Amino acid sequence: MLKKLIAGLLTRKSTLTSGSIASVPPYSQSIIKWWKIPNRARKDGKSRLLLFALLSSGLGVLLLGIFSIGVYYDISIPGQAPTSNLTAILEPTELDNILKGSKQWNLGFDSDPLVATPAEHEGILYVIAGRTNDSGRLLALDALDGSSIWNRDLFGVSDYSPVVAGDLVFAVLRSGEVFGLNRFTGNLIWSFQADSYTHGPAVVKNGVLYLASTMIYALDAHSGELRWSRKVKGNVNSHLAISDGALAVMSFEGDLNLMSLKHGNHRLTYPVWFGTYPKPLAHNGTLVLAGNNASVIAIDMSVRELPFERIIKSIWATLWMWDMAPRPGSPKGYLWHSTKLQGVRAYPVAADDNSAYVGIRHADASGTIVALDINNGNTEWIKHFDSALTTSAAFVDDFLLISTRSGGLHLIDKYSGESLWNFEIGSKLETAPALGINGIVAVTTGGKIIAIR
Repeated sequence: MLKKLIAGLLTRKSTLTSGSIASVPPYSQSIIKWWKIPNRARKDGKSRLLLFALLSSGLGVLLLGIFSIGVYYDISIPGQAPTSNLTAILEPTELDNILKGSKQWNLGFDSDPLVATPAEHEGILYVIAGRTNDSGRLLALDALDGSSIWNRDLFGVSDYSPVVAGDLVFAVLRSGEVFGLNRFTGNLIWSFQADSYTHGPAVVKNGVLYLASTMIYALDAHSGELRWSRKVKGNVNSHLAISDGALAVMSFEGDLNLMSLKHGNHRLTYPVWFGTYPKPLAHNGTLVLAGNNASVIAIDMSVRELPFERIIKSIWATLWMWDMAPRPGSPKGYLWHSTKLQGVRAYPVAADDNSAYVGIRHADASGTIVALDINNGNTEWIKHFDSALTTSAAFVDDFLLISTRSGGLHLIDKYSGESLWNFEIGSKLETAPALGINGIVAVTTGGKIIAIR
């Protein structure tokens, strides 16, 4: 049997070599005719090389197209859903509680500066204290009288506000460690160590905690398990801002990085031409950045760039400079910018559906707040203060609560900038006060907490 098979193969080889296909079955003749064409070019192999190149190029284009579509639309293998739906809680306060404007209690911390805004929820005030590894701690106080509920050592320094979500409170240390604690008892639920120093507080949304370090981390907020981690272009140099399914963070090199919340996939890199303040502000898909020389810019957080798009645009810009191409259009994601505001530095403090509110620091240490139309950047109103503003503000009904570093609290109409209520604490403020259902809690540079009800 084996001899017959070998003889048959030799016969077919002889037939193909001689060029005759008469003895080959009809169903094989078409294949032989197709194969004999490249056989005539076997001496140099050009036909096969060309065929291989065409097939490889087509496969490469197909794979690149699939990859580009996957990146652009954030398509990937579905991962495990978060174990909870925890989202950071911002508790509103009643306007009448503020207008009373009287000090109810104060609590000192041995002249230890308090640099982070407290968080208040359901009558409990959470305060970060201590500026050394030995003194760093998180405290839970009764918001009505300041009495202690629990006190937990952090064994590190935290520069950022605690974050409350569900039954947990989160504290982020400068060293890169983050704690998830039971907010009623202070007991440790989980902890996570990032690769390096942190930049900004935790951001908790839909069961996921986001953290900025050298890497950007997404953790399960309830269990602390790592969901994903990503490196961005450059070195991280700002707090995180989240809106419209995207995460925004600035780098030391001046690049804005937009990433997908879902998997951390890259969306956009936007070079900003001025030094920015490290607290970007996001609202309904619009990101507001401000910085040196009172410059302000707004970016659309919903945009995505295709792979190699920046390379193509860079070549286009170079050709335009050589007068070999038309002028490039506005960068992808650009909405508007303002360079007409006067001041040393600007920083976004609040935003709503109509306006972006920007604080401006002047050379004489005075401050200004400017309301800009969030759709086009036009100036709506300007209000001046004798002292520089703290770096954030809060809404109370149709009013904006502004605080100055000299210790002034001001309620102003968010539509006109007119003052409704003013209050002097009598001590300098390092950070913005906290709002709770019962009123205002301010922390002073001298290490004192003052409750105003």
